[in-house]
Amino acid sequence: MWDTRCRLAVVLAAAVLLVPWPAHQPSHHQQHQQQRWPLWQQSAAGRFAAGQGLSVSQEQLGAGEVATASQFQVFEDSLTISNTGGRGRGGRGGSGNLGSAAFTDVERLAELQLGIYNLASAPSAYPSCQHKDGRPRRGTARRPDCNNFVPTGVRDQKSCSTCVSQSVATAIQMAAAAAMEANVDDWEVSAASLYYCSEGGRSCSTGYDIQQNLYDVIDKAPQLIRPNSCLPSGSQLRDAVKEPQVTSWIPTCQAAQDSCSNTTNSTQPWLKCEYKSLSTFWEIQRHIRNHGAVISRITVYNDFNVQIGEKVRRRRGEAIPAIRANATARPLYGHAALIVGYDNDNYTWTMLNSWGTGLKNSSQTRNAGITADGLFKISMGLAGVGAPDQTYGVSCSPPPGSPWDPFGIKKFYGGKPRKNVQFVKPSDRVNLTESCFNYTLTNIDTVASVVDHFEQDIQAFVTTQAEVARTQTAVRPVKDGPWTYQNTTYKLVGSYNKEQLTKMLRTAQAVLHGNKAPYKASMQCSHYNAAGQLTTTTCDATTGAAPCMRFGNGTINCILQYALISVPSTLSGSASNRTVRVCNVTYPSFERARDSQPRALLKLNLTNHVRRNGDRYCDPTECNSNPARRVRCDKDGYVTSIWREEGEKCLQRGVPSVLPSGWLGYWSSAEGNAVNISSFSPAAIDALLTLNRLQAINIFVKAMAEVWLQDNKLSGSIPEQYADWGLQKLQLGVNELTGPLPSFAAGDQPTAIQKSLTLLQLFSNKIVGTLPAAWSALDQLQELDLSSNDLQGQVPLQWKSFKSLAALSLPFNPQLSGCIPVPAQDKTIFADNTTGTSIQGRCPTQRAEVEGRQRAALGLLPALFSTAGEAWQRQVRNVLQSAPSLSDFYANASGSTAVFSIEDPTSPTYNYVQIQLDVVNGAFCITGIDAQNVGVNTTVLTQFLKQVPFLKSFRGSKLGWDMPAMPIPLDLAAAAPASLTSFELTRNNLVGALPPQWGGWSTIQVLVIRTNEILTGVLPESWAGMRSLTSLTLSGNPSITGPLPASYGTAAWATKLTELDLSSDTNLNGTIPSSWSNLKAKIRVQNTALGGCIPDQLLNTLLIQEQPADLFGVFTGPCSRNSSELTALQELKAVLGGSNPGLATWTAAPPEYTPIPLPGAPPGPAPYHCRNWRGVSCDTSNRVSGLDLSSTACGGQQGTPLALAGALLDVLRKLPWLQTINLASCNLQGQLPEALADLANLRQLNLSSNPALSGPLPALWAAMPHMQLLDVSGCALSGGLPAEFAAWQQLRVLAAAGNRALGGQLPGSWGLMQSLQVLDLSNTSLTGQLPAAWFESTASKVASAALLRRMRRQAAAASSTDTEADSTAASSSPASLQAESQAVGPAPKALLGLTQLQVLRLAGNRLTGSLPAKIAVLSQLRVLDLSGNAIEGVLPLELATLTQLQELQLSGNKLQGSLPDALVRLTQLRALDLSGNNFTGPLPSLWVSLTQLRSMHLGSNMLSGGVPRLWGRMANAATHSLQLLVLTDNPCMEPAALQESILQSGITQGGRVTVQVSAAYTRQCTAPQP
Repeated sequence: MWDTRCRLAVVLAAAVLLVPWPAHQPSHHQQHQQQRWPLWQQSAAGRFAAGQGLSVSQEQLGAGEVATASQFQVFEDSLTISNTGGRGRGGRGGSGNLGSAAFTDVERLAELQLGIYNLASAPSAYPSCQHKDGRPRRGTARRPDCNNFVPTGVRDQKSCSTCVSQSVATAIQMAAAAAMEANVDDWEVSAASLYYCSEGGRSCSTGYDIQQNLYDVIDKAPQLIRPNSCLPSGSQLRDAVKEPQVTSWIPTCQAAQDSCSNTTNSTQPWLKCEYKSLSTFWEIQRHIRNHGAVISRITVYNDFNVQIGEKVRRRRGEAIPAIRANATARPLYGHAALIVGYDNDNYTWTMLNSWGTGLKNSSQTRNAGITADGLFKISMGLAGVGAPDQTYGVSCSPPPGSPWDPFGIKKFYGGKPRKNVQFVKPSDRVNLTESCFNYTLTNIDTVASVVDHFEQDIQAFVTTQAEVARTQTAVRPVKDGPWTYQNTTYKLVGSYNKEQLTKMLRTAQAVLHGNKAPYKASMQCSHYNAAGQLTTTTCDATTGAAPCMRFGNGTINCILQYALISVPSTLSGSASNRTVRVCNVTYPSFERARDSQPRALLKLNLTNHVRRNGDRYCDPTECNSNPARRVRCDKDGYVTSIWREEGEKCLQRGVPSVLPSGWLGYWSSAEGNAVNISSFSPAAIDALLTLNRLQAINIFVKAMAEVWLQDNKLSGSIPEQYADWGLQKLQLGVNELTGPLPSFAAGDQPTAIQKSLTLLQLFSNKIVGTLPAAWSALDQLQELDLSSNDLQGQVPLQWKSFKSLAALSLPFNPQLSGCIPVPAQDKTIFADNTTGTSIQGRCPTQRAEVEGRQRAALGLLPALFSTAGEAWQRQVRNVLQSAPSLSDFYANASGSTAVFSIEDPTSPTYNYVQIQLDVVNGAFCITGIDAQNVGVNTTVLTQFLKQVPFLKSFRGSKLGWDMPAMPIPLDLAAAAPASLTSFELTRNNLVGALPPQWGGWSTIQVLVIRTNEILTGVLPESWAGMRSLTSLTLSGNPSITGPLPASYGTAAWATKLTELDLSSDTNLNGTIPSSWSNLKAKIRVQNTALGGCIPDQLLNTLLIQEQPADLFGVFTGPCSRNSSELTALQELKAVLGGSNPGLATWTAAPPEYTPIPLPGAPPGPAPYHCRNWRGVSCDTSNRVSGLDLSSTACGGQQGTPLALAGALLDVLRKLPWLQTINLASCNLQGQLPEALADLANLRQLNLSSNPALSGPLPALWAAMPHMQLLDVSGCALSGGLPAEFAAWQQLRVLAAAGNRALGGQLPGSWGLMQSLQVLDLSNTSLTGQLPAAWFESTASKVASAALLRRMRRQAAAASSTDTEADSTAASSSPASLQAESQAVGPAPKALLGLTQLQVLRLAGNRLTGSLPAKIAVLSQLRVLDLSGNAIEGVLPLELATLTQLQELQLSGNKLQGSLPDALVRLTQLRALDLSGNNFTGPLPSLWVSLTQLRSMHLGSNMLSGGVPRLWGRMANAATHSLQLLVLTDNPCMEPAALQESILQSGITQGGRVTVQVSAAYTRQCTAPQP
């Protein structure tokens, strides 16, 4: 029993890495596989032949087969030790060897045990029921020992590459039938819809990836899951010849959509499905038992039609031998099929194909199918079947509200019958909080089916059974029987490391603790003592492995022992022997309905009564005999009636009544046993279904009067069908309801709810859409609460017709607007409906008042336009007399925007007023006034505006000059309605100054005050407060004076303004404020007295003549010509040497400099130094943001050394917006100045290749919050690496290679650099180990974060004493800038290690320790160079998880152990150097899959054997990239045998690959001999 478990940990590691582990002796079954089907024999045909249907490459195919073979080994070992340690089904034994570092992780060991328990508890074979019964199976009676849901009809993909969609469609079909316990043939799904109608418009020969097809359909377009009947009967899909010729399937797909729009659409699909990747064989088997099928990739080999030949095509697939390995077979193409069954006794899968049947059928095109029923068997571990990356399970069911599940019951229970449980003890019957029960297995139950039915966690379930068996006193557990603890022993081999062995002990003990095992995990080691006697020492997790290892090399063997629980598949014998304990059962079902009643009454809010009376809650007397009781039962104790309230008449069958608040069930007349529970919570559903046997006939929802379902997590929309219910109260607040509100109307006839509803509460949901105007017909409605939703639009004016409404609550619907109409009865109980809405308050009580007020405003038109002459006045009065209401105006309006015109009879073309009307809240409203050439009397204007609350636009203009002077209205902004966004007065002869009071006009967007010659004053500074302004026109007002307000440049509208017209304001003077550089508008200043320089950003948008500024006139040119930054650059030129040839372009701008703006650049041409000075770059605001002075542009006078501190630094600090500085190879000297941290905007700093730069890296630089790149390579720095640099949360690149005096250790706090991508610290004399905090999370990272914050405070404090800061530098504080605000706390993303790191170079240092297992955290790593250090130990298997790795350099260390097969996963690897270590063992054959590898250095180790024969494939340039293989100085490789293996493999054939070996060795082989 012990030997069968010996490979547990090896299996565990393989399960994680999904690669074969050849270190053990294979079983006979495995040897048979390896001899007959080499997994790596592949053709180099590139992409597969047409018709394969699966979109994968040959390389992916090979890798998938390796993963499948490895997964089979994992499965086989798990199966071996399942069911009490390997004595169960088909165990193949093992080698008895377990590596000392095999498992040190609790999660891994627990994961393996999970597989063991699942396999032990399940049936060993699960074929299709067609095979089990000997005939196709129909109907819904389900058998537990076979697959009931394999369709009888076989799909045929014909000559097209639709195999993936065919498989997906069948999997969906089977999953739906399994969920509904229905006939699978009734749920056939169209594969063509999934394939041709999916995103991308696929053709017959395109093919599909499995995961992509699932994503495109289930995640993105579930409406494509359609029945076959949706597709047109005459479709080309019916014709095998026409289907491949179709170039567009859009018409067919559109016809299918139109045909079945009521069956399936994007909001209500036919089926609601989910999918998941399945990575283990036991997960595949479990999914098949619960959902019918699993979709898998399969490689079709050229012997497929041989193994399944003509002789078997008319037989059922499960009656013929399984496909076996064939050493001569070659892969043809990838295919997709379904796994629908398994046989663990013989290690086979049952698969369902999509090539039709083997029966004669002229319409088939795939060699007449394969078998009579489309099924075939294949050996496990072959052809990529079950590959973890290409195996998916689907689960489906009809969505709630669909015709197949109209009430949402199936989402809760599905169609499966419920299993009845028993109470653990009698008192549990009224202990309503108890959730643990007993269940007695029937003769058709398996332990796995029970676990799945009750949704048990199998680990917890198994532990519970063991605990029950151990503590039970009535029946003592049978030794070695079910649920007992069985001792498990492993023999350990290889080199012994006490730390690793201690971890193994503690890992096993942690699992024991979780299993509640009665004894400890232990280890026994045999060794020779000093007297030469063989003795045994025992150690455990408490002592660690040290006592067992105290004799060192004298230890000859060790064994590890710990406990596993014996798990059976079935239970037999008496009822007590067949009983298990199930816990956390949310919805228990009992055989006796009376046992269900207490919990059902609890869910119907009768908890207190049941608890008060215990099991005596029934009153067996007549209905009214005891009003103190609320529950009445019949003589057998079954509930038949429930009282409404104490002292009142109870509810009786046939008498409609109302239940009190909070109840979920309602009794009524005996109209049948219909139960409508679409809006009930799962708890209510369970209660009603539990009581269904006795009470369902009394439940008839249509007659209920109240529904109280507040805070029940209900979703979906409110059904329109509620209109037919005579509800009086509907309370659905605090749920998750969506969709629009129902109208509750049905034509001209009143509905039941319109005559009955008195209370409607829908607050705190997610309801969208508008308020239904039809609700005004809810005659009895007294209270309406719709607050805290997402409603929009205006409150319907029709709501004034409410007859009984007394309380209305609409707050917190941000998009609701309009006003609240007062109902006819003028109730006054209203909430504050303006809170959190755009509602303006109450409307007038009637529509006539709303329109009448505005109609009265039109009576002011003769006075408002009184300057237009007598003929005009008469015309206005005549129109007003003929149109007494706004309805009359609207009826006579023209155009799509309803514009009514009043025209001057003397000049109708030029003199008119146009009135625009719109319908708002059901009333006609004036929204626009456009007066052309009639003049506006501003003394009447504000009075008019106050009476038109919906006005959006007012325009008054005069063509002539005969207008009397009109005062500019000071209170215009205050009088204007909130809806007014556009206002214009042109040639209105306005007098006075521009009113500062208008600055508070927050809603105005377009303001035009143009050509008013006597308008005076200055531009008001306060107008910067017009926060909605988008266009401002003040042109042609020559009497406006003064300078331009600087506040306009920082106004709220500065970036939104598109037009600013100040042209012909001839007395405007001064300069253009520098703040105006923020304006994005086109600015017109022609014919003004403005002058001075023009901000560079405005050169393209400032119009000073009839075109953009190119002739400056009184303007002096761009402001940048005399900017402080230009002065600083000129000083920098002097520091670097005025005659420096690298600065030859640093000259003054020529007078004719007028460059064309660059695309995407800010408005206006950039300053000359931004465009023409070498090494100078500017940002989008034309500020100097970059200096590149590397190599040629620096070096000081005559190339002498230049100190970075001093004059150079002083100049740099005068350029506060610098983001990048490149001073590489600039002959800099001296120490790095701390004051450089004052450049708070710096992002990139390159000081590399300056060998005279010395001293430490300033810790104060950590206060530069935006640093992204620091390169100080090739300098002479010392003093170690500052831990404070961890503050650089945006740092991507840090390079300090070649600073040989740098020294120190790697700071653990650098693990917080969550953006770091490149770290190069090669040749810097570093010591110590790789910090654990770089790879770990939680406590160590939190501690580092706290340290970081402390260091930042110290840095900020230090910077506050800086006395060298130049007062002319940036206005921001020195190094303390944002030192605190950027502090890194223990945020989740910051606690994951250097997860973004791509390049890690630490070569040529003195680092020690081992490679951490948690290096897997560095998942983005492309380059890892740790060569030339003193790193020891073995290569961690987790290294194989770095699948992006392209370069792995570990030469010149002290690494040992064998070369891991697992590195086969590094498929992107291009360079591998493991030379100069102490690796032993053979070269891994599986490394042949490293197809991108170009060079492989394995010299100077203790490797043995020769070049594997499979490596000969690396000579193939079509599939591999290898050019150099170095095996020199490996004294354990016998030279002659090595040369022979090279020739045998053929790796040097063709001369493309060079293999370097040693003819003789100068050192001896020290590796242990096998």
